[in-house]
Amino acid sequence: MTTIAYKDGILASDSRMTLGGMNAGSVVKIGYHPQFNIGLGLCGDAFSAGNALAWLKIASADDLIEGLQDALGKHAEALLVDGTRQVFIVSGRGLIKIEDKYSAIGSGAPYALAAMDAGADVHQALKIAVKRDVYSGGRIRSVTLRSKKK
Repeated sequence: MTTIAYKDGILASDSRMTLGGMNAGSVVKIGYHPQFNIGLGLCGDAFSAGNALAWLKIASADDLIEGLQDALGKHAEALLVDGTRQVFIVSGRGLIKIEDKYSAIGSGAPYALAAMDAGADVHQALKIAVKRDVYSGGRIRSVTLRSKKK
């Protein structure tokens, strides 16, 4: 599947794509919308995730969440970090607000969360998840959200 993690204004992901249990190459799983200062990390069905990344480029304030949910459908989910650094897990089924200061989704999430629980930054957490989760791998990519306005 994948590992997507967020902590301290940085959203990071692995880049391995798997199809039918095999390593099928490298893909981009995170995006950033500069106008809204939104970071988006995706896991699940590669086609649905690709639709969501394409949606992010054209999103408007009016259809921000509904458009994302439509793009994700039933087979992908996203870790969305908004301009205030509030974290949400979004899928075609709904939206969940995360109260913790960091979060992770995907098959490598347990490893990334445990690493961050132990004090790791998001890049260290991704390295650990990639080492332990057979469905995560490749280059680690990240986006940094602008500092929140006071």
